[in-house]
Amino acid sequence: MMLMDCEDFEGTIREVVRVLKPGGRLFASVLHPCFDGNHDTGIGRQGLGIDREVVVKNYFEPREWEAPLYQGTIPVIRRHRTLEDYVKTFVGAGLTIVDLNEPGATDEQAKISVGIAWLQKIPLYLYWELKK
Repeated sequence: MMLMDCEDFEGTIREVVRVLKPGGRLFASVLHPCFDGNHDTGIGRQGLGIDREVVVKNYFEPREWEAPLYQGTIPVIRRHRTLEDYVKTFVGAGLTIVDLNEPGATDEQAKISVGIAWLQKIPLYLYWELKK
């Protein structure tokens, strides 16, 4: 849960590839770039409850901005990357995508809260399995 915000994404992936043994695997998770991002100018949220909507203002512009973490007060640097940014960096560094998952909330999890139930409509995370 840090690749989406690391400053030198390409360098980080090159270093991962350097230390992985041949056939070694990288398991990575990021906030899903299609559904999370800069809420002011990129990808935002509108409304409340189960009818809440994702509003895409500009998916294709990679951005950097400062905002506090959920329920926090101290701003941190955040970055938006597209799916293409991730795939091209992984493949360009010599990794093969073995698996990709976009988990949604289960019916049991959805009973916990409306906020979690909303996650049956969109994936909040993207999980990668990559192989050297």
